[in-house]
Amino acid sequence: MKKLILIIHLFIFLFMVFGCVSKHQPNLSIFQGEYSGSRDGQFNLAKRILADINNSSPEFAEELGKIPELQDGITDLEVAALDKLKHLYKTDSKGFEHFFNRMNAVGLADHRQYCTPLQALFWIAKKETSFINIIPLQTLSLNNLLKAAWLFEPQVDWISVQKIVDAIKDDQLREDYYKEIKKKNKFIQNWLQSDLKRSPSAFPFGVSQKIKKLPRTNRWADFELTMARLNSPELIDFFVKKQISYENYWDIPNYDWKGYNPRYVFNNNSGDCYYISNFIVHALRVNGYNAWLEKFSPERSTDSFHAVSVYKIDGEKFIIDNGRIIKRGIMKYKSYSDR
Repeated sequence: MKKLILIIHLFIFLFMVFGCVSKHQPNLSIFQGEYSGSRDGQFNLAKRILADINNSSPEFAEELGKIPELQDGITDLEVAALDKLKHLYKTDSKGFEHFFNRMNAVGLADHRQYCTPLQALFWIAKKETSFINIIPLQTLSLNNLLKAAWLFEPQVDWISVQKIVDAIKDDQLREDYYKEIKKKNKFIQNWLQSDLKRSPSAFPFGVSQKIKKLPRTNRWADFELTMARLNSPELIDFFVKKQISYENYWDIPNYDWKGYNPRYVFNNNSGDCYYISNFIVHALRVNGYNAWLEKFSPERSTDSFHAVSVYKIDGEKFIIDNGRIIKRGIMKYKSYSDR
């Protein structure tokens, strides 16, 4: 009996270290007949736009229907973004198909919930008005796409701001704010509060509470949603390089190399090589990758080892070494081991 228990424990340990523990499965596209999610808002209009896209590009229509923004009720703004994407596709269908194929190859299709780069493109479509002029497909790499779409600070609700500005009584002040809206001035809520104190008569009655309650969305506040979004090594690498800072292990409260928690790195935007590498391994595993942590000889006399993330795909091993002050990113395992 003891031998059996030891075998079971060993199996669990090996599975946790080397196996895939994907928690995700693909969303059903709202364009698919099996879809049974929310049909609130402009669902039928969104589906008609996807049907139009489907006539020329069924795969694009299906993948677009999987993004989370279309799974929980569809707003007028989201319908407008869909329409922009449809026109972008029709303006240069050949160029867009080439770009879409590159986007769609990011992540493991059988494990990811949706195509993250396509969601990023949708975010830009929601935000920008002159969308086609802003997005030249021939120069739109994954890195450039993420730089434009992945803004990690809370975002202003421009529709609510527009309604407040439209009600300003002073013509010149209202025009000045229209310019700031056009520039997407992220401090506009603070400016509105300051002008309200200086010139209360320029604003309608009751606007004070509306300005204070202006919603600001943070797309990166939820751990599980972020894990679903980081569904490929390239996406994880970009996120960690932008969001996670190196922190010496002796500065981490209650540091425990045996009981690390990826939520520490997520909540604090920092960690040492062991914490950060485990965060990366966790993100890879929940999205279907065979990933684990490995230790190499330390690069400082204060350390016992240097930890990196390793994953294997198509028979080849890669390393992500971002648990350091100057992050090295993704590289082939052999190149790293020969360093």
